[in-house]
Amino acid sequence: MQAVKGSITGKMSVVKNVTVLAKVQNFKVTSNKNRTVTLKWNKVKNAKQYVVFKSTNGGKTFKKVLTTKKSTAKFKNLKKGSKIQYK
Repeated sequence: MQAVKGSITGKMSVVKNVTVLAKVQNFKVTSNKNRTVTLKWNKVKNAKQYVVFKSTNGGKTFKKVLTTKKSTAKFKNLKKGSKIQYK
């Protein structure tokens, strides 16, 4: 999870006018029996958006899955028994 100031666009994540800020603090992951995962973190000063990445191969590679202005993210209908890492 990284906070950024600026914009990230395009399929290949062409980066324009981005300043990487401090890493988010108090990153928490909760899940429930409905196969939903909720990510929460503290807001970073001057951050305009946050980029969430996930890995399904034990953290070997990560893929960008969400860009949000909020300090929370929710992923629903996950495959039962799947092992996913977020950052």
